[in-house]
Order: sequence, then C-alpha cells, then structure tokens
Amino acid sequence: MNLDQLLDLLDHTPVIADIHPVSLCYLPNDVMVSNSLAEVVLTFDELQPILMAKLIITSSDPMYTDRFPHVRCEHEPFTSALNSIIFNRFDDIASCTLLQSELAGCIVNDAKESGIVVVLLVDGLSYQDVRDWNSSVAEMLVTPCLVDVPSL
Repeated sequence: MNLDQLLDLLDHTPVIADIHPVSLCYLPNDVMVSNSLAEVVLTFDELQPILMAKLIITSSDPMYTDRFPHVRCEHEPFTSALNSIIFNRFDDIASCTLLQSELAGCIVNDAKESGIVVVLLVDGLSYQDVRDWNSSVAEMLVTPCLVDVPSL
C-alpha cells in the first residue's frame, strides 16, 4: 500500500500501519498518530463522544489487533521529495534518523562486533544512486544520516 492508498483508507477507519517513521512526516496535518493501540481502543470504548479524525496507529497489540485494519505502507522517505518537507518537519525527521553527531558512536559500536568496519560516506545527492547499486557487488547496509542542523 502506498501513502495515497493509506490516506484513502484513513477516510473510513483508523489503521494500524507498519510505516517508516519519516514517512509519517509526509502525511497531512489532519492525520493523527498514536503509538499505542491499547490506548486508542480504550478511548473508543469509553462512553464519551469522541471527535473522529484520521488516525494511524504505529504499534500493534495482540489483544486488540483485530479491531482495525493492519497494513504495510511501502514508502521510501529518503528521496528528493524530502526537500519539500524537511524545513517544516526537521525536528520530527531528526528524531527518527541517524544524525551526523551520532555517527562516531555507531562506528565504534560496529567496530566492537566486527573485525573490519568500512564506512562509505556519500553526499545526500548520491544517496539513491548508492541504494541502486547491484547487491551482488557487496552486502551492505545503507543508512541515511542527517546533518544535525539544516543547511541551505
């Protein structure tokens, strides 16, 4: 399911969605996000009236999993489209993305578990090119890294 299909479904019901946290930043402001399915169910089950809104639930709970549709949203947030939202949503994006200031610690942690660590730094403009490299060249984890402050 893509973002547009998810938005269409949200017009009819709350949705439990497996979605990249940065992809949530692409959604309109009228979409509410909850991290607790149990909390949502308890709110809905109260006898008090509630204001209906588009609602995405980002975690599941086996006790309540059948209450709402559960979908997987396929969306790659780290494309050139990120430029259209990064200024207004920088803090939200930074909160769920590896930051440049955290990079040294990640390298140290990886070095503890491996004999050799290779770090290939690629400018953001070439990120998609690296992701498209043939996987037979090497098995590698490609992780986007955000500079801690916006640059112009």
